[in-house]
This record gives sequence, C-alpha cells and structure tokens, in this order.
Amino acid sequence: MRFYRPFTMYSKKFPPRIVYPARDEGRLDLVFDRTRPGALEAHIDSLYAERKELKAGAYHILVVWALKGKPMLDVWVMSMTNYYSLSGPFVTCKTFTGTKPSHDTGLASGDGLIVLGYEEELRRALDRKITFYTNRQKYLPNIPATVLTLEPFTTQ
Repeated sequence: MRFYRPFTMYSKKFPPRIVYPARDEGRLDLVFDRTRPGALEAHIDSLYAERKELKAGAYHILVVWALKGKPMLDVWVMSMTNYYSLSGPFVTCKTFTGTKPSHDTGLASGDGLIVLGYEEELRRALDRKITFYTNRQKYLPNIPATVLTLEPFTTQ
C-alpha cells in the first residue's frame, strides 16, 4: 500500500488529523473522486461527527483506503497522557467501514506501520510540539518513496 501525500485536517471539536490516503490498495480513487476537492475530507468529517469517541487523544493519524468499493479508515488515536515519558504516545486504533466500526479487516498493513514509525520519529525530532508536528504543509516525515509519493490525492 503506497500513500499519496499526507495532509492535516484541523477542527475545534477534534484533535488534529493527519490523513494518509492509500494510493494502491483497493482503488480509493473509485470511492472518492480525485477531481472533486473536499470529497475525502467530507467523508472524514461525517465519520467524526457521528463517532463522538473520536474526540479522544492529542492527535490522530488516519489511513484511508478502500475495500470492495467502500471507504475504510484506520484511525490511530495518539494520546499524550504520558507526555513526559520518553516512550511516546499511547496508541489505540479504530477501524471503520464507511462510518461504522469494522472488526474483521485486521489492524494495519506493513506500510501503515512504517508510516506510524516515521511519524513518531518526526514528532520526536520536532521536540513534541504537536501544533508544529501535525502541520503537513510544512513538515513531512522522511518516509521512503516505496511507501509515500508526494502526489496529492486531489487533482485540481
């Protein structure tokens, strides 16, 4: 699973959300029109509006992919309750098919785990400043090109 360039969604109601749209897995472009700006973001916003438990955490990393023509989201909730620990955030993952919880698709792919590792390296390099770290317009993890392309999901 390779990914398009990540972007960040901000909201007053929810933690910052770093979004990784999948490039190869399940043809995400057949679920969301790449020429329609905001379609992917609207789906994510509808999920968050429906799922109040997603208010938890300091920030989230979302892996968006498709399975059998349906949007899938792996929401990695990063909790900084152990902020002064050197081990990093506590992590939980919630997977959704559309806006409903999914319990039969597995937790992550290997490429998704690679993304999480590089994200944590970047967070540490930026001295734990979440507001700076989550800004994907300014900061990108040094993820190998075999996993991440700099092409945006939306073509305008």
